Amino acid sequence: MKPILNLFVLSLLLGLSQRVMLGAGGELHLPGKFYVTSVTGTVTCVTDDRLYEADDRIVKLKKGDSFPAQGMLFFSAKDSNATLVFSNETTFFVDEKTQFKVDRFSQQPFEPNNNLAIEPSNSDTLITLSTGRMVFNTPQLQSGTKLVFESAHAQVNILNNESGGEQGVIEVNEKQTHFALVAGVATIQPRGADGEF
Repeated sequence: MKPILNLFVLSLLLGLSQRVMLGAGGELHLPGKFYVTSVTGTVTCVTDDRLYEADDRIVKLKKGDSFPAQGMLFFSAKDSNATLVFSNETTFFVDEKTQFKVDRFSQQPFEPNNNLAIEPSNSDTLITLSTGRMVFNTPQLQSGTKLVFESAHAQVNILNNESGGEQGVIEVNEKQTHFALVAGVATIQPRGADGEF
């Protein structure tokens, strides 16, 4: 009974009592957030309807906004872009005419610190990019972290790089997915005719 009570109190203290998750190894994971550090033009997101009232579901992003990331669907208009910083210190630059969804973003609890070069705790991220281009820049990821991009054509797994962070760009159109890794380590798996990777 005590472990359940402690878990509930911890989630209340963090202001995240709406969802507590367990990772693949049974470790505690909490919902992660994203912060908007810049916006040009019109970038909107559709919020996870389990967290907000129906009238609040479509949000035009502005600098300084912060939301839980999991379940968010993002759209950037022509001549529009945004820079988003996730609470694991990973930065995403979202280019114009881009649509993507954060299917999963959770992380283990962590103590605030000033070391931005290393991820504060293990995290689990899955982003589905439907169309457009995203540039990402991570700190050095923890060994148990998962950062995965999926498209209609491929799955890209960003792996832990013990010498530093990862930097790359992923671009998707109707016919293909382009991926370039500037720094770090990744694996790419094509999607088969059966839809599996």
